[in-house]
Amino acid sequence: MDPKIKIAFSNFNVLKNQIFSKLKDQSPLTNNSGVVYKISCMGCRGVYVGETKQLLKKRIYSHRYDIRHLEKDSTALAKHVKDSNHNVDLDNNISILVKEKNCNRRKIREVIEIMKEKHAINFKTDNTEMYTFYSHIFESRLFFVLKRVLEFLYFDMMYYFSCSRQFIA
Repeated sequence: MDPKIKIAFSNFNVLKNQIFSKLKDQSPLTNNSGVVYKISCMGCRGVYVGETKQLLKKRIYSHRYDIRHLEKDSTALAKHVKDSNHNVDLDNNISILVKEKNCNRRKIREVIEIMKEKHAINFKTDNTEMYTFYSHIFESRLFFVLKRVLEFLYFDMMYYFSCSRQFIA
């Protein structure tokens, strides 16, 4: 072996990581489905909380349609815009609160999120039974303790179901 020639070892992954990014492109917020979402009013502290099984961008399109056709109060958001003459920014003022594929759990989380909001503008009629069942609890002084318990139970239930799916599969 020639003493002038030196052998060097290199990990290909280091070179690959310098050339290629590990990060995936973030998909737009509105390309999510099975979510509980929040839209904030630009004219007041009002907040609309909703849930959708479909892509969020399709639900936002429905909200835009409802707001443009204010003669019918199809959603609480459209009614709020009509009654208060406020605006909502459906492009930048939306946030996803929870991702949940299961319809029943998503509806329960929607009710919980509506109750957590002091300035919710929702009708609260689409889940009347759940809302009336929980409303006295959320209006009492135990609200903050019970809210944490409900959230803990929800996440505990989610963990249980995810573990039981692993054993079934």
